Amino acid sequence: MNQFDHERLDAYRAAIEFVGTADRILEQIPPGRGYLKDQLGRAALSIVNNTAEGAGEFKPSDKARFYRMACRSATQDSPAEEIGDGDGDGDGDGSRMTNNAARSGPHCSSPC
Repeated sequence: MNQFDHERLDAYRAAIEFVGTADRILEQIPPGRGYLKDQLGRAALSIVNNTAEGAGEFKPSDKARFYRMACRSATQDSPAEEIGDGDGDGDGDGSRMTNNAARSGPHCSSPC
């Protein structure tokens, strides 16, 4: 069976895994913090979408642009996780998953 280009990327698989992690974090965010849920959910999906779209581009400059956007979305997720990682201590232990997702592909070798 043929695969899409993005399905071969470690970064894409890490991003998909992160969406599951984000979902678990979202379930733990207390009521009244819908803005955190919205930000975390949108940015997590954006990492996946931009990684996939970048893989489908042919020009290196276009690929790089989408990979940069995916990296930036991962950076956006980190503060939302730190604030709402569900354990209430503000230590940001949830943001480690974002950093791992961001660094796993060719588009982000360091924090964005």
